[in-house]
Amino acid sequence: MNKIKVGAFGAFRGIVLMQSMLVMPEVELVAVLDKDINALNMAKRMAETVGIQPAYYTDFEEFFKHDMDAVILSNFATEHAPFAVRLMNSGRHVMSEVPACENVAQCVELIEAAEKNGVVYTMAENYCYMDDTFEMKRRYELGDIGEISYAEGAYIHDQSSQHPSKTKGDPDHWRNTIYSTFYCTHAVNPLLFISDTRPVQVTGLETPTMGLVPHDLGYKGGGAGILMVRLNNGGVVRGIVAGFKREPWADNINYTIYGTKGTMETHAIHDHNISVYIEREKFGHGTKEDYYPKRFIAADEAEQFLKEAYSHPDIFTKTTLSGQFHRCGDFYPGYFFIQKILGRQEGKYAVDVYRAVDASLCGIMAYRSILNGGSPVDIPDLRDKNIRDAYRGDIACTTKAVAGDQLIPSRPGGNYEVDPAVYEYVRKLAEQGVPAEHGYRKED
Repeated sequence: MNKIKVGAFGAFRGIVLMQSMLVMPEVELVAVLDKDINALNMAKRMAETVGIQPAYYTDFEEFFKHDMDAVILSNFATEHAPFAVRLMNSGRHVMSEVPACENVAQCVELIEAAEKNGVVYTMAENYCYMDDTFEMKRRYELGDIGEISYAEGAYIHDQSSQHPSKTKGDPDHWRNTIYSTFYCTHAVNPLLFISDTRPVQVTGLETPTMGLVPHDLGYKGGGAGILMVRLNNGGVVRGIVAGFKREPWADNINYTIYGTKGTMETHAIHDHNISVYIEREKFGHGTKEDYYPKRFIAADEAEQFLKEAYSHPDIFTKTTLSGQFHRCGDFYPGYFFIQKILGRQEGKYAVDVYRAVDASLCGIMAYRSILNGGSPVDIPDLRDKNIRDAYRGDIACTTKAVAGDQLIPSRPGGNYEVDPAVYEYVRKLAEQGVPAEHGYRKED
């Protein structure tokens, strides 16, 4: 069988997704693109450890010409859709990092590129595939807790200590300009994935900043973003995406689903990973399980992925290792992407283009709700070709080069004003290469 030739656009995050590909015999990693030489060198070290020699590029146009069947997109989060559309129009399959799109017009373009070219598009929403959330998917499919009534998802991740190394003092870096609900897919997508539901309406709220976000490191937006999402079955999902202060490296990434017959919830920071309660014959009487889930698909391959990664601590940072690659969630996006390309049954677990758009629209429309004082906003079902024309010109976003006269602020009332001297300071911090775990003094 001819191997699927895969290229990777973006090496820092892409290196983990690339690692997942290397344990699959059907895949050959043939090209890596990144404008950052340090990132390319990291990818080279990884490739050398497994005895492969992909081509390396710093220019997308040269990378685009390379002979490859599929591409992993882990470039800037606001730039996924344009590159995905171009790659799909060239006949390549695409696995994109999150979110899928920056504005609604891109959502339409993305869906139509996948449909027109008959290629596979999936979103690498790793939080759907962590050991605990993926087990919740299995239990939900079994009908153990009935139908979703209400659910909560939390993506609370303080990244302020990493801000300089990631933005490098660029005032227009996407991490400096995004709004509170933009990066919401980690909070809501696992719940949509588990319950096989679609969002139809969202109400957005935003907290005051109160030091939650690194304005003194260049961020122009607001505080935490909260989404109240109405599902197509009438249920409700509450998602939160925030940089709330927690003990170092102790993120809160948890999910709870209340069903008509019981409840499931994760415990990312406690002794066990998942609890399942099932009500039995009498009201208020049932059984509860607390346990560590066992992987039920490609368990051997997933374990090999972890073993290979842990054997190279010089390549994978200690923060990535300590998170166990998002509880093995970094293996399965690539695995299911390849299974879907090959037409195998397990490919059904990939987050396809429609679900990728659904999850991304939750954040886009939640912020419109915030700008409109918290009024509910409908989420269009872009599977329906008859409604797409109404959104083709909807390019509103916080990136001036994309939005033009539809530019929106990064927070209600206008962008937070940042002194240009801050960006010069951040550039110097990035040049010094201070490890993120050492932090940066706020008063400097």
